[in-house]
Amino acid sequence: MTSGVVERRYRHVRRNFAMFFADYLLFGIAYALTSPSAVVPEFISRLTTDERVIGLAGSMSTLVWLAPQLLFSQFVTRGTRRKPYIYASPTLRTMIPLFALLIAVFGGPPINATAILICFFITNGLFWIGDGLVTIAWADMLGSSLDAKARSRLYGFGQFGVAIGALVARQIAAHLLAPEGPMFPFNYAALFGVAGVIFVLGGISLALLREEDHGGTVKPGPTLREFMPYIGKVLREDGKFRHFIITRLFFDLSTLALPFYILLGTDVLKRDSSSLVGDSILLTTLGNATLSLFNGWLSSKFGPTAVIRGMSLFKIGMPAAALLAIATGSVTGVHAAFFMLGAINGAFTPGFFDWLITHAPDDRRPIYVGLTNTISAFGNIAPLIGGVILNYAKTAYSGMEGGAGASYAILFWIALGAAAIGAVLTLGLSEPRQAQPVAA
Repeated sequence: MTSGVVERRYRHVRRNFAMFFADYLLFGIAYALTSPSAVVPEFISRLTTDERVIGLAGSMSTLVWLAPQLLFSQFVTRGTRRKPYIYASPTLRTMIPLFALLIAVFGGPPINATAILICFFITNGLFWIGDGLVTIAWADMLGSSLDAKARSRLYGFGQFGVAIGALVARQIAAHLLAPEGPMFPFNYAALFGVAGVIFVLGGISLALLREEDHGGTVKPGPTLREFMPYIGKVLREDGKFRHFIITRLFFDLSTLALPFYILLGTDVLKRDSSSLVGDSILLTTLGNATLSLFNGWLSSKFGPTAVIRGMSLFKIGMPAAALLAIATGSVTGVHAAFFMLGAINGAFTPGFFDWLITHAPDDRRPIYVGLTNTISAFGNIAPLIGGVILNYAKTAYSGMEGGAGASYAILFWIALGAAAIGAVLTLGLSEPRQAQPVAA
């Protein structure tokens, strides 16, 4: 590719890198404050003891974010511009500060737990559905605005910045959730309020992106009538993409126990919830920070497939560490699991996400992203299923010595099996950068 084409295609690279980085950093910090795997399950468990509701709350963000993306991709590809969808981001992200306000309204005394739960599912559902729409356009703009080397730097420095920023988030969470902090649920209202403001600031950064001129290479996508046949053709004819989808599905299924690591610490190991939530944020941050720059280098040097293979080891390690915690009665295994969760979170973007946007054809990238994420949504109902399994297991082991630990162990063994299958499948995963030359 000639330098003239590269200059035309990447003429806003500095501005766009800065805006992508700002959103990457701000979104990551806000996400750490409202972690669906730690903060949300603990918050919801204070409002209800129903494991099915807790599991649904923990998985809802991923499920409603992923499921509609295939439909969204059809709308996005009808035109050649993506920026109009990005403009919605700041408004959509106001759902989180709105939820914080509603917690304060229904926080009592007495606490209206039902109203808070309803508000949680509505506001957070709208937030993640809206972010799913924005993500389709965001992914395409990222792929068309930054080359592979620049994306690798963004992932590495972005994840490292998020990790450092999340240390501050950990202190905020520890202060607000401590016994001497605000009373429940106003402590969580403050937590979601701070996170909500940060989310909105990240959305403003996205709105300041500049869309690159595709030079006529991007054509409108298939019509609604042509869309499903086109999807079928992609799945039939693109064997590398199909292998990628299957691999990711097994890793998604390994999230079966994700909302229950924090509850393992409080329910079985009897650790204080406020300190454990703070520890979980810190350890997830450390795991992310420790490997973020390495993942950026690994992605730049060897490509996203190498990152995915490295991530698979931590996918296996998480449930294994939880099983060790159950066997020994030590919280160290739970701490190790959260450290590995941070490593996994830090590897997802330079791994799975970059594999996808590198492999996908430039003019059909939104469709590939939407299809992948919609299929992945089926795997991400796993935490809800995990909640059902845990509920029945607790009933079955009720009254038995060690019954609580045995109930959780069933969940983690299933998660371990799914992760192990996914790890084996990564061995046959192709490297997209070898098949698609990177623009200089």
